[in-house]
Amino acid sequence: MHDSQHVVCVKSSMVYGENNAFIDYTLSTKDILLCERGVAEHDSDFLKVVPTAVILYDGKLWAFKNTLKGQVSAAIVSELGITDLIVKDSNIDLDESFDTFFSKQLDCKLELDSYIVKQDVLPKLICSDFYPDNRPCLLHAHVYHLDGPHIQSVLNDIEVLGFLSPEELLSDSFETDMTTMHICRAILDNKFNR
Repeated sequence: MHDSQHVVCVKSSMVYGENNAFIDYTLSTKDILLCERGVAEHDSDFLKVVPTAVILYDGKLWAFKNTLKGQVSAAIVSELGITDLIVKDSNIDLDESFDTFFSKQLDCKLELDSYIVKQDVLPKLICSDFYPDNRPCLLHAHVYHLDGPHIQSVLNDIEVLGFLSPEELLSDSFETDMTTMHICRAILDNKFNR
């Protein structure tokens, strides 16, 4: 099978918290497994590792509506595949792998005319609203703080809503996806890992 069909996973037993969105877990190279996408998406023994980018300016999140699902989101998600891992001296360099992956993903999905002035990492999240069968996955979320509001999407399947506060996204005014609600709560609680 072609390498691009393999995604990065961890065993559910390592991290899974049934009733808790935020988990106390640090992703480690010793826990990483490479699974065929079909296995990872249907076998409850595995959690896919899903890098997630969040754009923040002046305390507000860049939000959009997914025209296919109809829900409002602030989570820019992508799958992490085998070809996204950077190996140095026969070891996976997770930090560089994520930094390079996020940089590529932001470049291909967004046009930033503002500068990234700071980056934070949110606690690991267990989310299950990205896939049709509601299979949980492990979100690895990076928050990018901008020095200005100048950002555009290059994607056709979203309607850009602009910058909204976490409180707005948590209100009844929007049909916000569960992942974004978790992210908003983490930001309001200042649950950044520095």
